[in-house]
Amino acid sequence: MADLMRLNIDGKWTVNEFADALQAIQQLYDFHTYCRWLSRTEQGRPRSRHLHRLMDMMDLDPMEADIFLRFSFPNWHETDATLESISTTMSRVRETLDSPEMEEFGFASHLEGPVDVARINYSSPGITDIAGVGEIIGHIKDFILSVIEMRLNSEHRNQVARKLKIENDRSEIEMIQVRIETVDRFIDVARKAGFSKKQIRTASLSVDDKVDMLAGLVDMGKLTSVEIIDEETAAERG
Repeated sequence: MADLMRLNIDGKWTVNEFADALQAIQQLYDFHTYCRWLSRTEQGRPRSRHLHRLMDMMDLDPMEADIFLRFSFPNWHETDATLESISTTMSRVRETLDSPEMEEFGFASHLEGPVDVARINYSSPGITDIAGVGEIIGHIKDFILSVIEMRLNSEHRNQVARKLKIENDRSEIEMIQVRIETVDRFIDVARKAGFSKKQIRTASLSVDDKVDMLAGLVDMGKLTSVEIIDEETAAERG
């Protein structure tokens, strides 16, 4: 059974805001799924003849070919490491691995499925429940929670600075450091998966874009908190 990540929301949301938030969650989830997959490449690697046959059958583009090369061989070459490119590839790979033709390769058992929207209660306040694999969805929750706390702490410090009429430079520097640490913790899984320094820089910039988007929702009071709950608790609390 998938675990649930509950986003507690408030205020009036636009369609684009909902779409951007859900897409960001899917991309962050796919990033961690991808890195977990790469970290398991030593177990049950497919034979190279199967890999080449698979690539011929699928007519893979360079990014898609790379995901299988990384899965099969420890010395994979460099590719784009944006969250968007990884998520697009993972979506197509999932569709392909679910096909009957791919059963003989046994790839599907190594790859978690996409996250699903389990429940939306659009009110003020409201909730959005996202279902996914426990360990990965837990990392996403921690990341979003860090963004929420970062923005709330920033606003509190700004209020104190204005009240005391003091310079806010030190506070801003501290918040920038918190932001860097938030992104760095999230992409640490990429280092363990063997990403190059160039790929880690690209991934960091991509994750930082998600910080901007989520922080904007927090600043507008639309994203108030996040938590992991089980299905029974979710049903009871609505």
